[in-house]
Amino acid sequence: MDKEIEFKIENNREICKELWEKFSPQVYVYDNWVFRECFNKQTGYPLNFVVGFYKEKPIGILPLEYDTDNKCYEFFGDIFMEYNRAFLAPDFLDCKAKFYEVVPLPAELQMMSDEELVYLKCEPEIFTYYLDIFKMNSLDDYFRTYFNSKRRGDFLRAIKKIEALNPEVQYNNLADLDVLFSLNQKRFKDESTFSRENDKNFFCDLLKTNLDFEILSVVINGKTVAVSFSIFYNGRYEYLANGADVENYPFVGTYLNLMSIKRAIERKMSAIDFGYGEAGWKDLWHLPKKSLFCSIKK
Repeated sequence: MDKEIEFKIENNREICKELWEKFSPQVYVYDNWVFRECFNKQTGYPLNFVVGFYKEKPIGILPLEYDTDNKCYEFFGDIFMEYNRAFLAPDFLDCKAKFYEVVPLPAELQMMSDEELVYLKCEPEIFTYYLDIFKMNSLDDYFRTYFNSKRRGDFLRAIKKIEALNPEVQYNNLADLDVLFSLNQKRFKDESTFSRENDKNFFCDLLKTNLDFEILSVVINGKTVAVSFSIFYNGRYEYLANGADVENYPFVGTYLNLMSIKRAIERKMSAIDFGYGEAGWKDLWHLPKKSLFCSIKK
């Protein structure tokens, strides 16, 4: 029997938070209210959650905000967020398409999970990369799974070149976050994760939360030459940003990524999320990938 669902737009932040906590499956860090709110606070975009009701009880949300700069509706948290989707109670998943039918217009729904393909016409937008590591006990397991002997040798030689410089791996030196910003911008320029000041402020605000973040730094001769920022969340290692002085230390970017994979394996994570965009190395490292999708509604 077709369920009669009624909808309303909710703008009240506390009510939106309560509904998010009720319906979010908390699989990825992007499903965490505190994480998303850190970015929303940078933009100040008003919340516009589409809330579905069945017999006057809420049964799910499509978490949107209104981008006052571009004059359109988008997912809560701006374009940095991944795996966007509607959150519904299990008994009402067959009603998800109705939520997209009532999206206010114009809307730019980006970085959507492939879960939404069943409910909404959308197009592939970009790849996001990950690595399942639940069966891995060491970096050697990663090397043996994805590379032939020649490529494994390349990685081992890169490690030896950096280790010959007596590097020190340090954790959670908060001052190194500024080093990460600088190194990332220097290397990627306009494509940097931190091309907007909001992006830097977002990461600074994450340090003030109770999320289990980790800053991993590679220090050579007393100088920080590579930094990554990750969050341990629900058994996943969310590898959110990195920066490396590859100009002066050609293999330190490789070393940083390998130390991050090693760290995730040591912490018994089930997977690593490397995020969207190829960044010039992810395909070469044979990382599995999946599409994120978008739907532009005018």
